[in-house]
Amino acid sequence: MILVAKTIEAAWTEGAQQKLISFWSARRFLFSDTSAAPFVAKRGHILWNLISYDMTRLRADLTIASSTPDRIDLRMKVSSAFQQITDWNRAYLDLEMATCESFLLRNDLREAEWTEFMKAYRKAAIIWTLTFSIGGRRMPHKTDSRTNS
Repeated sequence: MILVAKTIEAAWTEGAQQKLISFWSARRFLFSDTSAAPFVAKRGHILWNLISYDMTRLRADLTIASSTPDRIDLRMKVSSAFQQITDWNRAYLDLEMATCESFLLRNDLREAEWTEFMKAYRKAAIIWTLTFSIGGRRMPHKTDSRTNS
């Protein structure tokens, strides 16, 4: 089980709740009940963990709650059964959470960042497949352009 958590400093308003439901619904989460918090949603199916390389198809549970009026807590539990979760997969989930925060606070879906990320993500997936999961697991280290490293 992989746990991805995010705390967003934002007011727990009806507008914010609707934006969160909209964002996560667009990412294949199905909410069981949106009439009262905490909101609970699921996506994927445990059998898809056997055949899917798409992170939005893996079995995951999402909880959205507010511990204080100006704080929103997100917790996503992703089933790693039948899956090898790589650094790239984890980065995908982290970017989902960061995008949620960006969407809630600034109406920004980070399209340019997602385009760049998915290009590198697909390349790593191809390397991972062609090397029988030996390569393509780790993300490259970012280097500072002011150094020679």
